[in-house]
Amino acid sequence: MSLNAFLLVLLCSAFGSAVGAFLRSYFVTKGQNLATREDIAGITQAQEDIRHQFNVLIEESKQKLALRTLVADKRLEAHQGAFKRIKKLLSAGKDTGVIDEIYAWMDDNCLYLGAEARKAVWAERSHRASGHLA
Repeated sequence: MSLNAFLLVLLCSAFGSAVGAFLRSYFVTKGQNLATREDIAGITQAQEDIRHQFNVLIEESKQKLALRTLVADKRLEAHQGAFKRIKKLLSAGKDTGVIDEIYAWMDDNCLYLGAEARKAVWAERSHRASGHLA
């Protein structure tokens, strides 16, 4: 083998080794970047899922608070209305129009009264129905 052929083989081997090392390094880096991208995508998806769950919990809490506030307001309004109507009922005597109006209001609003107030309303109704009040 001549020196030129030997140098050509040596040069081709060196070039092939350099290209092989470069391509190996290139594909290893590409693979790492792909794995990193997939990891980031998974982490981002998990983060979005948690954010969504948190937002759902926040909305549920807001709705519960709004409902509690609404019920508390309605309950206070019902107690005030009941007080006014009981006073009116005590002075109604045998005026069935006033009595029927008050009973209708009580039927519509008894749900918002506390247990003690509800019992008082029903006790008065049954007492009046039995004919003990004039």
